Amino acid sequence: MRKTVLLSLLTASTLSFGVAQETGGGQTGGGQTGGAATEPGVAAQSQTGDTLMLVETREPGSYIADAEGMTLYTLVDETSMEALPCNAECLALWPAYTGTEEVSMGEGTPLDPSLVGTTETEDGQSQVTYNDYPLYYFAEDQNAGDLNGQAQEGFGGYWYVLSDTGEPLESDPASE
Repeated sequence: MRKTVLLSLLTASTLSFGVAQETGGGQTGGGQTGGAATEPGVAAQSQTGDTLMLVETREPGSYIADAEGMTLYTLVDETSMEALPCNAECLALWPAYTGTEEVSMGEGTPLDPSLVGTTETEDGQSQVTYNDYPLYYFAEDQNAGDLNGQAQEGFGGYWYVLSDTGEPLESDPASE
């Protein structure tokens, strides 16, 4: 059984909490809404999100996705594990997950509300961060639960999903 926890970043700048359960090995989420899917030859664009979701997996742990179950990544320096910037060329393949600037949430959620924030992208959009790591989609992830960007090297660092504690997961959660 896969359990999914939803945290809605509402336009009123509040987070609501809900739990959805799904049996079997199916994927959570559905269509391309809010995802970074692109057609060949078409540059990916930043996607505005209103929900963060925690996809629970076996070790090394769960990772953060959007409301549709599309995986969110961050770019880090392999040695220091510090967040690296993503320029315009990078954003064509790794579109920013953008959202509201002020976020609050109620008690009892698995994601820490104090770790949710925003930063400004190169083009002035408000990009959602978790534990100060900017969140991005990977243009080659086409379906909910795809992890095609996990542990990819590029743009001066490595791309990893983030755990619910806000730490980059260096291995592939689906392979464990």
